[in-house]
Amino acid sequence: MTVTVGVAEAHNRLSELIDQALAGADVVIAKRSQPVVRLTPATPGRVEPQGPRLAAMCEAWLADHGTGRTDAQVAADLLAERDSWERGWYK
Repeated sequence: MTVTVGVAEAHNRLSELIDQALAGADVVIAKRSQPVVRLTPATPGRVEPQGPRLAAMCEAWLADHGTGRTDAQVAADLLAERDSWERGWYK
């Protein structure tokens, strides 16, 4: 799949275009309708965008170092913290 964009559009969508190039798309930047630059991954074979990779790393870390608290306990702690601020204990 080839994606061709103008310079202004590439400027506004650079992060998205980088992710597409990392995923294997052929990304071409054109100036006055003439192709001038092609985005390619700097590291051959890397096809995964940062977001999913980072999420997997976080999940792995939590599995090894988790807090042991359930989602309900975390939510209750957050509500208690928010309530303490709303009560104005800091005044």
